Amino acid sequence: MVTSARDGMEALRCCHEALFDVVILDRDLAGLSTAECVRRVRAMGDAARANVPVVILGSQNDEALAGVDGDGWAPPGANAERIGQIVAQAMQARAQRDAHPRQVDQGPGAVELATEAEPVAAALFDAERLMTAQQALGRERTAGLLPKFADNAKQLLERAQESLAHGDWPAAEAAYHRLAGSAGQMGFLALSQWARGQENLLQQGRTQTVCGRAHTAQDLCARSMAQAQLWLDEQG
Repeated sequence: MVTSARDGMEALRCCHEALFDVVILDRDLAGLSTAECVRRVRAMGDAARANVPVVILGSQNDEALAGVDGDGWAPPGANAERIGQIVAQAMQARAQRDAHPRQVDQGPGAVELATEAEPVAAALFDAERLMTAQQALGRERTAGLLPKFADNAKQLLERAQESLAHGDWPAAEAAYHRLAGSAGQMGFLALSQWARGQENLLQQGRTQTVCGRAHTAQDLCARSMAQAQLWLDEQG
């Protein structure tokens, strides 16, 4: 069954009402932005709906690509055959991630993030995200995603720190939520997990713990970026 939607809000409603094999969105949706549409899909309580493969058409904007949790990106002008290939690859990649959610190569950069239950090892960098971006954009434009992410992460961390200093817990929680999402989309797993931990702690009202952990973010971000840059350099 194929369902078409006129804008972002209708596309989101369709995703709530039915379970699709794949969702194909235009990069510039009316009514609700592509980034927000995908974010809301990923936030659905039903895991099957939240993990639906998403392919973005006409995705040539680097910042939009870095901010959208998609599985495939079809460049402008791609013909039907090429789009079909991208859709098939996206569906296969999502299926593999769903089947093996914990099988991530931690590598030498793995870090220990303590939780109340037990320490959890998270890789600093999972190359899968940038590999997908590189296939769509090429190496040079993909490399440009890194400084843009670094600037965005710096702003979010500064916003969180300022909010913590003023006791504005909802604003700090929102900043950590955005950082967790954007870091995860770039493949910075440890940073994403750290930010998600801060968000969860704030939701539990454990503000002192959040403030005590806040200083570790800059180093974690720098190490993640360094490993991503090393991976890009190794690609030649």
